[in-house]
Amino acid sequence: RHNAHRGAQDSPEFDASYRIFDSKAEPDEAENEETDAPAIVAETRVDIPTASVSDAVMILDLRDTNALMFKNGQTGAYNMVYRRQDGTIGWVEPGQ
Repeated sequence: RHNAHRGAQDSPEFDASYRIFDSKAEPDEAENEETDAPAIVAETRVDIPTASVSDAVMILDLRDTNALMFKNGQTGAYNMVYRRQDGTIGWVEPGQ
């Protein structure tokens, strides 16, 4: 039972990022042309772990975050788990 989560620890991780923009800052002229596009509000670099769905939920809890993108160790596809407003966990798996 001790090695039940071993796969998530031994697997390679990938980098991802997001940005935080100050919504009060003066926009550039080029940005004014894109009035229909929503603002990107955050940026940070994070590792994308390779994990099972259950391990991804555990990582979500350990990182105390609302969403986690991960590479599904069984399918090789990128998936996401997230905490829903009702407190349950949602799982996004891409269609084929």
